[in-house]
Amino acid sequence: FDVSLPGFTVAALKTLSGFGSVTGDVSVAPTGIVAPGTNSAPGTLTFTSSLTQSRGAVTDFDLSANPSGPNNDLVIIQGDLNVSNGGGQNTLDISGGGAPGSVHPLFKYSGTFNGDLSYFTVVGPTGVLTNDTTSSPKVIALIVSASVRGPTNVVWVGNPGQNDWDVLNLTNWLNSGTLDFFVSGDNV
Repeated sequence: FDVSLPGFTVAALKTLSGFGSVTGDVSVAPTGIVAPGTNSAPGTLTFTSSLTQSRGAVTDFDLSANPSGPNNDLVIIQGDLNVSNGGGQNTLDISGGGAPGSVHPLFKYSGTFNGDLSYFTVVGPTGVLTNDTTSSPKVIALIVSASVRGPTNVVWVGNPGQNDWDVLNLTNWLNSGTLDFFVSGDNV
C-alpha cells in the first residue's frame, strides 16, 4: 500500500488493517483505527515511514498467551512514532494476553518516540506499558498484571443503574451464572 505522496490519513471511524507494509507517512485521526492482522488472524503491520496518532486514535491488538509466539498482533514503524494527547488519550484496545508478568510487544519503532506512554490508555488486560529504548528496534510493550479471559458464551442481563452493551467495561453479562464483562469474540 503506497501512500508516499502526499501521505495518508486514517479518517475518523475508519480502519487501516491487514498484513504487510504501508509505504509513506500515515496519520490517524481521532477515532481512526489501526488494526494489524484481521478479525480472524493476528498479524504484523509495518509502516516504512512515520506513524502519527492524534489524540483519540485507536490501535487494536489481538494477543495470545505466549508473548513470543507467532499469534500476536504487532505494529512496526521504520520511522518515528508520534503520539499526541491534546486533551484526550489514544486507546490500545487489547484482546487476550498472557499470564501476569508476561511482556507483549505492541509497537517496534526504529526512529524516535515523540510523545509519552501516559498518552495511551489500555482497554483489556490490566497492565503497564514500558518503552525499551535500548533494544534495536525500540519496543513499546504491555506487561500484563491481570489477563482477560478468552471468548465464551455469555447472556445479557443488563443493569438497572447503567444498562450499556459495551466491551470490558460493565458487568452486564452472565458467564456460567456469574456476572462478567463482554469480551470481544463472546457468543451471545
